[in-house]
Amino acid sequence: RRTRSMAKDMGERANEQIERLREKCRNVYERNIYGGMKVAEIAEKLQINYRYAEKQLGMARKIVRKGLRNVV
Repeated sequence: RRTRSMAKDMGERANEQIERLREKCRNVYERNIYGGMKVAEIAEKLQINYRYAEKQLGMARKIVRKGLRNVV
């Protein structure tokens, strides 16, 4: 039961962190995580520089991870 509750809390916390991301950052993150797209595909689809997409994804991951630290 405790594990299920922790997983639910982590999911809610992750969603909160994702919602707090800036639009472009969130867009890149969601396409990678939920859409399974690679950075190159995201950059091409959004017509942005590869390095910019890579940086946005890294920043998003860092923010989401930081937000989940207190849950575990």
